[in-house]
Amino acid sequence: MPSIAKRLATAQLAIASAALYTATARTTITAFTLHNASASDRTFGLWLVPSSASATDANELYATASILVDETKIADGMIGQTLEIGDAIHGIASAATSVTYSISGVVHS
Repeated sequence: MPSIAKRLATAQLAIASAALYTATARTTITAFTLHNASASDRTFGLWLVPSSASATDANELYATASILVDETKIADGMIGQTLEIGDAIHGIASAATSVTYSISGVVHS
């Protein structure tokens, strides 16, 4: 079966940890950007959560990382990560509707 490159998810981080993307097939992350469009500096957190697990310190890749006003960051630590079926990326921000994320990847079917 072919591998398909595509945008996996684009939205805004919430103020509570939530799933941003859950793999329905083996998926490799190729790009992960975050942008702070608010008038204040913010922080964010990202987790790579195994299937049937929760976001914990054991699977957190970014803990309270800073993102300045009007800054766009590339989440280098997410690029190249492979998710198996049911694995998820979770995220959180210090304020709702402030930090937008975009995730792209290759879905291996």
